[in-house]
Amino acid sequence: MMKTFNNSSREDVFSFLEDKIKEADALLGHHEYMMIGSYVRDIHLRRAGIKSPRGTQDLDLSLVAREFADFERALDSFRPPRGVITRRKLGEVPVDIIPFGPIARGGHLEHGDSHWELRGLQEAYDSAELCIIGDSSVKIPQIYAMMGLKIIVWGERAFPTDCTDFHHLLVASCKILDESGELWESPLWEDEDVIEQCEGNPELLAAYSAGRKLAVLFAGVALERCIEILADPGNREVFVITALRDYRDPRTNSNYKKMYEVFFLGIRTI
Repeated sequence: MMKTFNNSSREDVFSFLEDKIKEADALLGHHEYMMIGSYVRDIHLRRAGIKSPRGTQDLDLSLVAREFADFERALDSFRPPRGVITRRKLGEVPVDIIPFGPIARGGHLEHGDSHWELRGLQEAYDSAELCIIGDSSVKIPQIYAMMGLKIIVWGERAFPTDCTDFHHLLVASCKILDESGELWESPLWEDEDVIEQCEGNPELLAAYSAGRKLAVLFAGVALERCIEILADPGNREVFVITALRDYRDPRTNSNYKKMYEVFFLGIRTI
Protein backbone atom coordinates (compact mmCIF):
# COMPACT_ATOMS: atom_id res chain seq x y z
CA MET A 1 0.00 0.00 0.00
CA MET A 2 1.25 3.47 -0.93
CA LYS A 3 2.23 5.75 1.94
CA THR A 4 2.35 9.48 1.21
CA PHE A 5 3.16 12.50 3.33
CA ASN A 6 -0.38 13.86 3.19
CA ASN A 7 -2.06 10.67 4.42
CA SER A 8 0.57 9.05 6.66
CA SER A 9 3.12 9.95 9.32
CA ARG A 10 6.71 10.75 8.39
CA GLU A 11 7.79 7.52 10.07
CA ASP A 12 5.35 5.42 8.02
CA VAL A 13 6.36 7.10 4.77
CA PHE A 14 10.08 6.66 5.43
CA SER A 15 9.56 3.02 6.40
CA PHE A 16 7.66 2.48 3.14
CA LEU A 17 10.35 4.26 1.09
CA GLU A 18 13.16 2.40 2.85
CA ASP A 19 11.68 -0.93 1.75
CA LYS A 20 11.15 0.29 -1.83
CA ILE A 21 14.68 1.71 -2.06
CA LYS A 22 16.17 -1.59 -0.92
CA GLU A 23 14.10 -3.40 -3.57
CA ALA A 24 15.18 -0.93 -6.27
CA ASP A 25 18.82 -1.22 -5.16
CA ALA A 26 18.66 -4.98 -5.66
CA LEU A 27 17.46 -4.47 -9.24
CA LEU A 28 19.36 -1.36 -10.35
CA GLY A 29 22.36 -1.10 -8.03
CA HIS A 30 22.98 1.06 -4.98
CA HIS A 31 23.12 4.76 -5.94
CA GLU A 32 22.94 3.83 -9.66
CA TYR A 33 19.67 5.73 -10.02
CA MET A 34 17.88 8.63 -8.37
CA MET A 35 14.43 9.13 -6.97
CA ILE A 36 12.46 12.01 -8.49
CA GLY A 37 8.82 13.10 -8.50
CA SER A 38 6.36 13.80 -5.71
CA TYR A 39 8.20 12.04 -2.90
CA VAL A 40 11.29 14.16 -3.52
CA ARG A 41 9.18 17.32 -3.75
CA ASP A 42 7.65 16.51 -0.37
CA ILE A 43 11.00 15.68 1.27
CA HIS A 44 12.22 19.16 0.30
CA LEU A 45 8.97 20.84 1.38
CA ARG A 46 9.02 19.15 4.79
CA ARG A 47 12.53 20.50 5.41
CA ALA A 48 10.99 23.97 5.13
CA GLY A 49 7.98 23.08 7.27
CA ILE A 50 5.60 23.12 4.29
CA LYS A 51 2.87 20.50 3.98
CA SER A 52 2.54 18.28 0.94
CA PRO A 53 0.08 19.83 -1.55
CA ARG A 54 -1.24 16.43 -2.66
CA GLY A 55 -0.50 12.71 -2.66
CA THR A 56 0.87 10.52 -5.41
CA GLN A 57 -0.08 7.24 -7.03
CA ASP A 58 3.40 6.03 -7.89
CA LEU A 59 7.13 6.13 -7.21
CA ASP A 60 9.33 7.91 -9.77
CA LEU A 61 12.88 6.75 -10.52
CA SER A 62 15.44 7.85 -13.10
CA LEU A 63 18.48 5.87 -14.24
CA VAL A 64 21.38 6.24 -16.64
CA ALA A 65 21.27 4.28 -19.91
CA ARG A 66 23.53 4.27 -22.95
CA GLU A 67 21.18 2.67 -25.47
CA PHE A 68 17.51 1.75 -25.48
CA ALA A 69 18.46 -1.93 -25.10
CA ASP A 70 20.16 -1.06 -21.79
CA PHE A 71 17.05 0.74 -20.65
CA GLU A 72 14.85 -2.20 -21.65
CA ARG A 73 16.98 -4.60 -19.63
CA ALA A 74 16.56 -2.37 -16.57
CA LEU A 75 12.81 -2.15 -17.15
CA ASP A 76 12.53 -5.92 -17.54
CA SER A 77 13.94 -6.42 -14.04
CA PHE A 78 10.65 -4.98 -12.77
CA ARG A 79 7.19 -6.44 -13.11
CA PRO A 80 5.59 -6.11 -16.60
CA PRO A 81 4.43 -2.73 -17.93
CA ARG A 82 1.09 -1.15 -17.07
CA GLY A 83 0.18 0.05 -20.58
CA VAL A 84 3.05 2.52 -20.97
CA ILE A 85 6.47 0.90 -21.37
CA THR A 86 8.09 2.95 -18.58
CA ARG A 87 5.37 2.16 -16.03
CA ARG A 88 6.23 -0.93 -14.01
CA LYS A 89 5.66 -2.32 -10.53
CA LEU A 90 7.97 -2.73 -7.58
CA GLY A 91 6.10 -5.36 -5.61
CA GLU A 92 2.58 -3.95 -5.66
CA VAL A 93 3.71 -0.32 -5.97
CA PRO A 94 3.44 1.40 -9.39
CA VAL A 95 6.77 2.81 -10.56
CA ASP A 96 7.55 5.25 -13.38
CA ILE A 97 11.11 4.80 -14.66
CA ILE A 98 12.73 7.48 -16.82
CA PRO A 99 16.19 7.20 -18.42
CA PHE A 100 18.90 9.81 -18.88
CA GLY A 101 22.50 9.90 -20.04
CA PRO A 102 23.84 8.96 -23.51
CA ILE A 103 20.44 7.55 -24.47
CA ALA A 104 19.09 11.12 -24.48
CA ARG A 105 20.59 12.33 -27.74
CA GLY A 106 19.77 16.01 -28.09
CA GLY A 107 18.04 15.86 -24.73
CA HIS A 108 15.21 13.68 -26.00
CA LEU A 109 14.29 10.04 -26.46
CA GLU A 110 12.02 8.77 -29.20
CA HIS A 111 10.78 5.18 -29.28
CA GLY A 112 7.85 4.14 -31.39
CA ASP A 113 5.05 6.61 -30.71
CA SER A 114 6.61 7.70 -27.41
CA HIS A 115 8.61 10.86 -26.78
CA TRP A 116 10.47 11.80 -23.59
CA GLU A 117 11.96 15.20 -22.75
CA LEU A 118 15.05 14.35 -20.68
CA ARG A 119 17.02 17.59 -20.40
CA GLY A 120 18.03 18.37 -16.84
CA LEU A 121 18.06 14.79 -15.53
CA GLN A 122 21.80 14.26 -16.07
CA GLU A 123 22.55 17.57 -14.38
CA ALA A 124 20.20 16.69 -11.51
CA TYR A 125 21.95 13.33 -11.05
CA ASP A 126 25.45 14.81 -11.23
CA SER A 127 24.59 17.31 -8.47
CA ALA A 128 22.28 15.00 -6.49
CA GLU A 129 22.34 14.79 -2.72
CA LEU A 130 22.21 11.59 -0.70
CA CYS A 131 18.97 11.35 1.25
CA ILE A 132 19.20 9.06 4.27
CA ILE A 133 16.00 7.07 4.77
CA GLY A 134 16.19 4.64 7.67
CA ASP A 135 19.06 2.28 7.01
CA SER A 136 19.04 3.14 3.29
CA SER A 137 20.09 6.10 1.22
CA VAL A 138 19.05 7.24 -2.22
CA LYS A 139 20.16 10.00 -4.56
CA ILE A 140 17.65 12.81 -5.01
CA PRO A 141 17.90 16.08 -6.97
CA GLN A 142 18.70 19.19 -4.98
CA ILE A 143 15.71 21.47 -4.47
CA TYR A 144 17.00 23.88 -7.14
CA ALA A 145 17.35 21.04 -9.66
CA MET A 146 13.80 19.95 -8.87
CA MET A 147 12.64 23.47 -9.72
CA GLY A 148 14.48 23.28 -13.05
CA LEU A 149 12.97 19.89 -13.85
CA LYS A 150 9.51 21.30 -13.16
CA ILE A 151 10.08 24.17 -15.61
CA ILE A 152 11.32 21.80 -18.32
CA VAL A 153 8.52 19.27 -17.93
CA TRP A 154 5.94 22.09 -17.91
CA GLY A 155 7.38 23.28 -21.21
CA GLU A 156 6.75 19.80 -22.59
CA ARG A 157 3.26 18.98 -21.29
CA ALA A 158 1.86 22.17 -19.66
CA PHE A 159 0.35 20.41 -16.63
CA PRO A 160 -0.87 22.93 -14.01
CA THR A 161 0.53 20.75 -11.22
CA ASP A 162 4.07 21.32 -12.52
CA CYS A 163 3.59 25.07 -11.98
CA THR A 164 2.15 24.67 -8.48
CA ASP A 165 4.92 22.22 -7.56
CA PHE A 166 7.46 24.77 -8.74
CA HIS A 167 5.81 27.42 -6.59
CA HIS A 168 5.96 25.32 -3.43
CA LEU A 169 9.61 24.44 -4.14
CA LEU A 170 10.52 28.10 -4.69
CA VAL A 171 8.90 29.16 -1.43
CA ALA A 172 10.59 26.26 0.38
CA SER A 173 14.00 27.10 -1.09
CA CYS A 174 13.68 30.71 0.11
CA LYS A 175 12.74 29.58 3.61
CA ILE A 176 15.68 27.17 3.72
CA LEU A 177 18.12 29.84 2.55
CA ASP A 178 16.79 32.20 5.21
CA GLU A 179 16.60 29.80 8.14
CA SER A 180 19.97 28.14 7.43
CA GLY A 181 21.67 31.54 7.53
CA GLU A 182 23.07 31.10 4.02
CA LEU A 183 21.04 34.04 2.72
CA TRP A 184 22.46 36.40 5.33
CA GLU A 185 26.04 35.39 4.55
CA SER A 186 25.59 35.73 0.78
CA PRO A 187 28.01 37.97 -1.12
CA LEU A 188 24.99 39.16 -3.10
CA TRP A 189 24.40 41.73 -0.37
CA GLU A 190 27.51 43.50 -1.69
CA ASP A 191 26.15 43.67 -5.24
CA GLU A 192 24.35 47.01 -5.53
CA ASP A 193 22.65 46.12 -8.82
CA VAL A 194 21.21 42.90 -7.40
CA ILE A 195 20.07 44.62 -4.21
CA GLU A 196 18.33 47.28 -6.29
CA GLN A 197 16.61 44.62 -8.42
CA CYS A 198 15.48 42.91 -5.23
CA GLU A 199 14.38 46.19 -3.60
CA GLY A 200 16.56 45.38 -0.60
CA ASN A 201 14.01 42.71 0.32
CA PRO A 202 15.57 39.54 1.81
CA GLU A 203 12.75 37.35 0.48
CA LEU A 204 13.32 38.61 -3.06
CA LEU A 205 17.07 38.19 -2.67
CA ALA A 206 16.45 34.58 -1.62
CA ALA A 207 14.41 33.99 -4.78
CA TYR A 208 17.13 35.59 -6.90
CA SER A 209 19.73 33.40 -5.18
CA ALA A 210 17.62 30.29 -5.85
CA GLY A 211 17.59 31.20 -9.55
CA ARG A 212 21.37 31.58 -9.54
CA LYS A 213 21.81 28.22 -7.84
CA LEU A 214 19.64 26.56 -10.48
CA ALA A 215 21.71 28.27 -13.19
CA VAL A 216 24.92 26.82 -11.75
CA LEU A 217 23.51 23.29 -11.48
CA PHE A 218 21.91 23.30 -14.95
CA ALA A 219 24.59 25.26 -16.86
CA GLY A 220 24.42 24.18 -20.51
CA VAL A 221 21.51 22.81 -22.54
CA ALA A 222 19.28 22.24 -19.50
CA LEU A 223 19.58 25.87 -18.39
CA GLU A 224 19.12 27.03 -21.97
CA ARG A 225 15.87 25.08 -22.11
CA CYS A 226 14.60 26.63 -18.86
CA ILE A 227 15.39 30.11 -20.18
CA GLU A 228 13.85 29.33 -23.58
CA ILE A 229 10.57 28.24 -21.97
CA LEU A 230 10.34 31.34 -19.80
CA ALA A 231 11.73 33.84 -22.31
CA ASP A 232 8.39 34.24 -24.07
CA PRO A 233 6.30 36.79 -22.11
CA GLY A 234 3.11 34.88 -22.85
CA ASN A 235 4.54 31.59 -21.59
CA ARG A 236 5.95 33.29 -18.52
CA GLU A 237 2.60 34.90 -17.70
CA VAL A 238 0.73 31.60 -18.05
CA PHE A 239 3.32 29.86 -15.88
CA VAL A 240 3.05 32.44 -13.09
CA ILE A 241 -0.75 32.72 -13.20
CA THR A 242 -1.09 28.94 -13.09
CA ALA A 243 1.43 28.61 -10.26
CA LEU A 244 -0.50 31.16 -8.20
CA ARG A 245 -4.01 29.97 -9.08
CA ASP A 246 -4.82 29.03 -5.47
CA TYR A 247 -4.01 32.48 -4.08
CA ARG A 248 -6.79 35.07 -4.01
CA ASP A 249 -5.27 37.88 -1.94
CA PRO A 250 -3.94 40.62 -4.27
CA ARG A 251 -1.05 41.55 -1.96
CA THR A 252 0.08 37.93 -1.65
CA ASN A 253 -0.13 37.52 -5.42
CA SER A 254 1.88 40.69 -5.95
CA ASN A 255 4.63 39.58 -3.56
CA TYR A 256 4.90 36.16 -5.16
CA LYS A 257 4.99 37.66 -8.65
CA LYS A 258 7.97 39.78 -7.59
CA MET A 259 9.67 36.61 -6.34
CA TYR A 260 9.16 35.03 -9.75
CA GLU A 261 10.53 38.08 -11.55
CA VAL A 262 13.79 38.06 -9.60
CA PHE A 263 14.07 34.27 -9.83
CA PHE A 264 13.84 34.59 -13.62
CA LEU A 265 16.58 37.22 -13.47
CA GLY A 266 18.69 34.92 -11.35
CA ILE A 267 18.69 32.02 -13.82
CA ARG A 268 20.11 34.35 -16.48
CA THR A 269 23.24 35.21 -14.50
CA ILE A 270 25.51 32.36 -15.69
